[in-house]
Amino acid sequence: MFKMPKPNYLLLIIILLFVSFFSCKKEEKEEPAIATQSPVKSIRIDDGSYKPNIYEYKYNYDASFIKIISIDKYYNESYLFKINLDYSIAGKLFLNDSLNEHHYNEFEINEMGFVTRELSNYLWFDYIYDTNGYLSKYSFLSLPDGYLLMENEVLNGNILKQTEFSFQNSGKIHRIKEFTFTNTDNVNNLDPDCFYIINTIVPIPFWGKPGKKLVDFIEYWYPDIPLEKKRITFSYKFDAKNRVSEVIRTEDRKETYTYTYYE
Repeated sequence: MFKMPKPNYLLLIIILLFVSFFSCKKEEKEEPAIATQSPVKSIRIDDGSYKPNIYEYKYNYDASFIKIISIDKYYNESYLFKINLDYSIAGKLFLNDSLNEHHYNEFEINEMGFVTRELSNYLWFDYIYDTNGYLSKYSFLSLPDGYLLMENEVLNGNILKQTEFSFQNSGKIHRIKEFTFTNTDNVNNLDPDCFYIINTIVPIPFWGKPGKKLVDFIEYWYPDIPLEKKRITFSYKFDAKNRVSEVIRTEDRKETYTYTYYE
């Protein structure tokens, strides 16, 4: 009479462990890379014009790579000038360019390095932050009632709504923006809808914390013509370290922001 061989349980266990081990290794390889936080080395901006109109900014940091100490500015591959950032006086930041050494933009900064006041052409502008470090208000002059120019609504670390007020007509709403975000973390603190200083883009958050997530799109409208809602969309490319290497900002035309980083 034929007898069934006894199963080799030890062999089965070894096979299962072997398969499980390599299955796990395979799954680990398929996981997306964790983005690396790195100082921005350069930003190149092509505004999408029919003729070349490309600006590039190259950033030089202090030894700790925390503060930018100068910015080299280029236009269509030609060197323009250097912007120097001077932090020598506590609570102050001065910017001047190499073309006009006697022209300064003066800022007051808080302990987090955020601008709280700006002096520009003898006009004062105040910046107010919430308790978490996000910009909540931007106003003209330091008046008790304030001459409000912009107000943000922030939720869970992202600006949901931004209301801009008329500079000529105090209190009148000029434009409203509403932000929608991706699920991707904004690891390198990028802000495509950013502020400019002396027509120079700065990649570190002088005006409060940036959003926690990358922007997907912005919808905006003017209260005088509320039915004409417009949209700005953003798309992204990433490098081998999962850092944003390119942002395409699309409205009437495509603006392309290309980023490089210090390793």
